[in-house]
Amino acid sequence: MQEKIFEKRNVEPDLDILTSLFGNNLLSAFITGHLIIESLVMQMIHFKGQTNEAIIKKNFPTKLKMCVDLEYFDEKLESFLLLINDIRNIYAHNLGYHITYDEIFTLVKKANEAGIDFSDDTIFSNKNEAEKWYGIVDTVQEIFQNTALELSSILEENGGEFKFA
Repeated sequence: MQEKIFEKRNVEPDLDILTSLFGNNLLSAFITGHLIIESLVMQMIHFKGQTNEAIIKKNFPTKLKMCVDLEYFDEKLESFLLLINDIRNIYAHNLGYHITYDEIFTLVKKANEAGIDFSDDTIFSNKNEAEKWYGIVDTVQEIFQNTALELSSILEENGGEFKFA
C-alpha cells in the first residue's frame, strides 16, 4: 500500500495564481524532473525488450512496477518514486497548490531511505539547516538530479545507456 504523506489542498484559482504558474520554478522542477525520471524508467523497460508502443501507454505506477519485476530496483525505491508521482499529480490537478518545506523535507528523507545519494547529508538530516542552506527549490532540484543519476547508474550497470529521448 502506497503511503500518502502529501495533503491535497484545493485552492480556488484566481488570475494571480494562473499568471504565477508561468514563472513557477518549483512547479517547473517537478514537471521536468518527473519527465526525466519517466524517460529513464521507460528506457530501462525498453532495454529489457519491451517495445516503446507497449510502454508508452502504461501509467507511471505500472512502469515502476515493471522495473521492480525486471529487478532494476526494489520496492523502497519504487515507493519513493510513487511519492514523487503523487506530488506531480497534486500540482497537475490543483492550480495554486503550494508545497511546504516540511513536505519537501519528508520527501528528501524518503529519497535517502530509498538509496538516493546526496553529497551533503544535511539536506536530509537537519531540516532547519537544510531549509536555510538549500531552500525549497534547490532541495527539489537536488532530489531530482540525484534520483536521475541513480536511475541512470542502474541502467548502465545493467548494460544500457541513458539517452536524452
